Amino acid sequence: MKDLDSYLNDHLAGSISALELIAHWAEVHKGEPLGSFFVEAEKEIKADQDTLRDVMRTLGVEESKVRQAGAWAAEKVGRARLMIAGDEQGSLGLVLTLEGLIMGVTGMERN
Repeated sequence: MKDLDSYLNDHLAGSISALELIAHWAEVHKGEPLGSFFVEAEKEIKADQDTLRDVMRTLGVEESKVRQAGAWAAEKVGRARLMIAGDEQGSLGLVLTLEGLIMGVTGMERN
């Protein structure tokens, strides 16, 4: 069961990091179509996160606060790198963000 605990907590940590990043881009592009895209993505990921937490509770898997804090901190460091690459639409920072989100979401679907 320890491997399952780790697996589920890794996905929860990933969703926390993704939500932090998405909230940033939604704010940067507020009032624009891109901002609306990020708001919708945020809603979908939050719903998935709620489902994941329900599964974890049902299985008796405790949420790892250490992993959650690590995901939060890693997102902040990663965001600094993305900001250097640019916030504006069409910037490398935005491309890297979208690529990371695609990899995270599609990677979860394959697992």
